[in-house]
Amino acid sequence: MNPFKYLIMIPFGWVLRQLYALVGNYGLALILFSLLVKVLLLPMSIKSKRSMMKINRLSPMMNALKKKYGDDQQRYNQALVELYKQENVSPTGGCLWSFLPILIMIPLYYVIRSPLTYIMGLQEDQVTDLINVLAQNGVSIDTSLYYYQITAASYIHQFYDAIRAVVPDIIDMNFSFLGIDLSATPKFMFWNDSISWASIGAFLIPLVSGASQFGMSMLSQKLNNSVATNDKGEKDASAAATANQSMKMMLYFMPLFSVYIGFTMSASISIYWIAQAVFSAGQELLLHQIFRKSYDEEDAAKRLRVLEQEAEEAEKARLRAERRAAGLTDGTENTSKKKLQKQLKQDQQRELQEKFGTQEEKPEQTDELKGFSGDPERPYSRGRAYKPERYSGRKGDN
Repeated sequence: MNPFKYLIMIPFGWVLRQLYALVGNYGLALILFSLLVKVLLLPMSIKSKRSMMKINRLSPMMNALKKKYGDDQQRYNQALVELYKQENVSPTGGCLWSFLPILIMIPLYYVIRSPLTYIMGLQEDQVTDLINVLAQNGVSIDTSLYYYQITAASYIHQFYDAIRAVVPDIIDMNFSFLGIDLSATPKFMFWNDSISWASIGAFLIPLVSGASQFGMSMLSQKLNNSVATNDKGEKDASAAATANQSMKMMLYFMPLFSVYIGFTMSASISIYWIAQAVFSAGQELLLHQIFRKSYDEEDAAKRLRVLEQEAEEAEKARLRAERRAAGLTDGTENTSKKKLQKQLKQDQQRELQEKFGTQEEKPEQTDELKGFSGDPERPYSRGRAYKPERYSGRKGDN
């Protein structure tokens, strides 16, 4: 017993059968199936989008760490891990979730390859009876071939009455979509056969699949890079370029892989892949608009803080200019801290005298009153004014 078959492939086939019964078109059924998969995977897609945007958001910080540690890759990696932990970001979260559509495509491939078993639900003996009916009508099916079921299924519409007489539960499934046989495998050198819209259209489907994948990847990269801003809330072009380099492989790998799949499997797979790319692009735009709001607020707060700091510095510069024009000492022009404190004290005394009037001058302090320290209130403190010869000199005189 194969659990993979009963848990995934048979349910996939049942869903495709219901969708085909709903719309009566195999291509539309595949598109609706792709949309259904996109809806079911929406929670994982949200996690992937958040993770990718956070990673791109951290790109300026990652660049700063790279400049800080230079060629010390070990310390850079350690600092990068700490940054991810601090920001609660998984560096592989975005990539892993993006591979889910491919993982779903694998069982879908088996369903499409064997429609008699999974979509129509025929047993082995019924498949054998169907093959025999086709043989009686001049159609020879080699059951040793990998795609023999989809080849046999493509003749059901042509010999439906004869097949139904032997297999009553058979479905009259038509694999034609926009004049293209989706059960056939597109040929790269289509001109070797008779040139028709069916052969040209089948040739174009893998190319459209690759182009749609490339366009979706470019859109996703552009949207994610737009949130990479510096500490001033402005877009960081260097950080965006670094992020582009790290995603460059995925940008070209997925489109090329989809083209390869398109020319090695039935055209049905490419239809599913095209629909996935189109729905993914719409999903990217929607989720980006939702999550971007919080980042825009953060950037606006950064820009406001920078403007406030610039205004504060401009005000300080204006005050310094006024002080210089008035002939007052500017604390920034080679003035020591001690001199500034002395000047401040003098200014305060001057203000008190102007407010309360001039007090009687105290008698001049003698050395005896001033003490050894030079401070009349702390005559015996050994501060900066302390000189050892004062003690020896005074005792020597006595």
